[in-house]
Amino acid sequence: MPTASPLPENSSAGTAFEVVPKDRSAQETDIIDHAKNAPVSMLDSSLPHQSAGYWIPRAAGAYSRLRWDVNDCRTPRRHVDSIPVCAQANIEFTSGTKFEALLLLGSRPTGSAGGIKYVQPSLLWAYYRKPRGAVVPAPLGLLQRLSQEVN
Repeated sequence: MPTASPLPENSSAGTAFEVVPKDRSAQETDIIDHAKNAPVSMLDSSLPHQSAGYWIPRAAGAYSRLRWDVNDCRTPRRHVDSIPVCAQANIEFTSGTKFEALLLLGSRPTGSAGGIKYVQPSLLWAYYRKPRGAVVPAPLGLLQRLSQEVN
């Protein structure tokens, strides 16, 4: 796959509509902010050095919806003393195609004591699914091309 060029700094008309739940907590907002600040080049080496919060909505394009969620990475617990912390970008196109990317951001201790220990963000997985189609693993960089195909 060829290296993607940076998306233009002055392009705001072609961005995904971001859905932000009203009941999002301050901690969830902080976790999502860490995910949005991650350089996409760190998550996929073919991508430019732009933040996920900038690149993802522009790569998804104007005819899509974007929602960031926080979760425990949907992995079996490996350590009983900590829980992984992830943010997930969920993109839905008008065609019904969905693209999701899960970023590992750190961990938090089990129980109520202690805050989140952030680490270098990494992409655990990304995939897309067309309506009535199978789940297809994909690099994060495919988002831009997929957007052009389905919009």
